[in-house]
Amino acid sequence: MLILLLSTQSLLASAQNFDYLDLPVISELWIEFKDTIASNFVVTPAGYNQNWNYLNSFTVHDTMQYLPQMPNSAPSSIANLYPTATSVMAGDIVGDYTFVKTDLTGMYIDGEHIAAGFDIVGNTIYDRNYSTDVLYLPVPFDTGLVVQNTAIFSYIFPDSSLLPGALVRATFTTFQDMEAEAQGSLITPLGSYPSVIRIKEMITKTILYEIDSFALGNFTYLTDIPFPTTYAYKWIKDGPNCVVMTATLDEFQNITDASYFTSSGLVSTPFSQLNNINHLYPNPVKVGESLTLSLEAGKYNSFTIYDLSGREIFSEKLSLSTSITTINTNELSAGMYIISLHHDKLKSDKIKLSVVK
Repeated sequence: MLILLLSTQSLLASAQNFDYLDLPVISELWIEFKDTIASNFVVTPAGYNQNWNYLNSFTVHDTMQYLPQMPNSAPSSIANLYPTATSVMAGDIVGDYTFVKTDLTGMYIDGEHIAAGFDIVGNTIYDRNYSTDVLYLPVPFDTGLVVQNTAIFSYIFPDSSLLPGALVRATFTTFQDMEAEAQGSLITPLGSYPSVIRIKEMITKTILYEIDSFALGNFTYLTDIPFPTTYAYKWIKDGPNCVVMTATLDEFQNITDASYFTSSGLVSTPFSQLNNINHLYPNPVKVGESLTLSLEAGKYNSFTIYDLSGREIFSEKLSLSTSITTINTNELSAGMYIISLHHDKLKSDKIKLSVVK
């Protein structure tokens, strides 16, 4: 269940326009710089027009890389368990995979395969298939919005310690309450971001245990285990590299770790984020190399290239009969760009572009 609630507070700040096209895409390499102590890190109260300066707050203890790939890059025996996933990320341990589903409502954790996984009481569990999925980033999102999501997965295992032949069903429920409760400018060791939303996430978890005493398919209540409510924060912005910082807190709101992120660009050729009709290749493209834009015929009348600050770099009109156009990249320097495809004055579609030296 996904609920969107509009708060009147959203009228107090400028729109961030954070939407589906800002979410990470296949082949976009993300790097996390993780501070597992976060001793110098402070989360300010909610509010507007804040100035967050965390330039000297991090002591990095771990660096991790995330590369979303097509789901079929995982072994088919595992990928087949997650048919609704749109991408997968391999973990640091061989055999660990996180399956992700991205759609027009957000980015979700569809499920996980863990080569040597165990639950909190020591039962072996290799696959966690969530229904509803765990929400990672909601879209569209703006200051003052609230999103609620309940993610569930369950599995069944034998437990002869209760009764010979008995089956136990463990159902994990995660309730998420996400609120975009702060807005302002942010500085991390990677740079300055003039317009950022901070999302506060309240997380409440419960495990319900049910027993089927004689393995006849009749489960009845056994016990449940509630967990303390914990909190997490995400600082997000428009455009590529949308997640710029995170922090995790315990039930007493003590900071347990914090991270800042960078997107190092596209490391292979992806399709348009919007659909598989519009293609951009090669992507990444080298400075000075011709770029081919293959479009849905008759849909677009112009395109504009923007850099990450929103500055217009180049614009050109298109004939409605145009399906393929060539872009000269001599005017572009190395970096990330957004190509906005216009089909009327109010609507546009976007594709991410990476330019390399």
